[in-house]
Amino acid sequence: MCINLGCPATSYHLVEGEMGLTAEGKQRKGICFIDPSLCPGCHLCYQVCKFGAIQSQEEKPVFGFETV
Repeated sequence: MCINLGCPATSYHLVEGEMGLTAEGKQRKGICFIDPSLCPGCHLCYQVCKFGAIQSQEEKPVFGFETV
């Protein structure tokens, strides 16, 4: 879902070997990577991740943009 957002900060990388295994030992094809230098801070990827794989560095993430 996060890749489908079209955010320039997210990309999908194919993985093999140990990186291709989940914590439960299941095989996966790839992982999503978020480049922090390109991240706009909107937290949309955090909201749509159905695996809970994206962790926010903030205690309580701010969703959306604040207006002044």
